[in-house]
Amino acid sequence: MSNLQSPRPKHPLGFYEEKVLEAFKELPTQFTIEANARLPLPGGEINYEPDFVIQRHDGQQLLVEVKSVQSLSISNLSRLTRISELIRKAGKGFVVLALDPGFGRPAKRNIEAFKKLHIHNVKTNSEIVDATLEEFKEL
Repeated sequence: MSNLQSPRPKHPLGFYEEKVLEAFKELPTQFTIEANARLPLPGGEINYEPDFVIQRHDGQQLLVEVKSVQSLSISNLSRLTRISELIRKAGKGFVVLALDPGFGRPAKRNIEAFKKLHIHNVKTNSEIVDATLEEFKEL
């Protein structure tokens, strides 16, 4: 079971974040999880606080943004694409976990600019864990 570094986050977690946090507890022990971490982005042009920062024992970090499938609007995707570029420039990973409560539409992937944004539509704990571990393989 993984190590949760901040059991009392700076602000309360929402429904989807709580679901993801529960799934993250199933990650291997080589990972630590911090909720609502503040990490400066290169250039300082965007203020961003990821929902979670997952760190592997070797120091590699994956920043996780949790959204409902329904909240993936064009403006949200544009902002997340820019954030992803800045985070990846800093040598960290970035993923959007789009939680589908079972009645949502698939995440928007048909716009060319958003194809670089790593979005995983997930429903179950195992899908959340699998998507997270898959992203670490790309770091």
